[in-house]
Amino acid sequence: MEAFDPADGQTLSLSERIERHGLWWILLVSATALGGSLFFSEVMGLTPCRLCWFQRILMYPIVVIAAVALLRDDRRASLYVLPLSITGICVSAYHFLLQQGVFSESTGCAKDGPPCSAIDWMAFNFITIPLLALTAFTLISLGASAALRQDLNGPRPPALRTILLTLAAVVAFYGVLTAFV
Repeated sequence: MEAFDPADGQTLSLSERIERHGLWWILLVSATALGGSLFFSEVMGLTPCRLCWFQRILMYPIVVIAAVALLRDDRRASLYVLPLSITGICVSAYHFLLQQGVFSESTGCAKDGPPCSAIDWMAFNFITIPLLALTAFTLISLGASAALRQDLNGPRPPALRTILLTLAAVVAFYGVLTAFV
């Protein structure tokens, strides 16, 4: 599948487009995950468990790293994002499996808050908050891996306007979602 890129007048394959815009993908996914975690805790009133906090600690810096990398045209930002996202995959996969009963919960997990094995929110009888985090970390890792393969001398679209539009879209999405809750 090929698509026309109006920025440089070339026809690019889907994989080339993903490679060229991998950091935008990282910013969109991580900003959506950040907004989602705040929505669950601040709007819906769900108290994050200990593993949820670890996932937040790994996700929140990715938003900042992606935004700064796009503003500074840092083509090696994926090297900073990948360790966070891969660690996030491990934590959220463990958390999801803990909720599914594959692992037994340790006493340290529920020491300072709700138990990590508790399922406070579920959609479609299988999507839980840790599964959402696992999906986000996986998408970020894929975007970061694709961005590493991009041509280091290729042109990029203007950064600031697109970053602001991306963040505005995420904020608007959660604003509308909050209006219906």
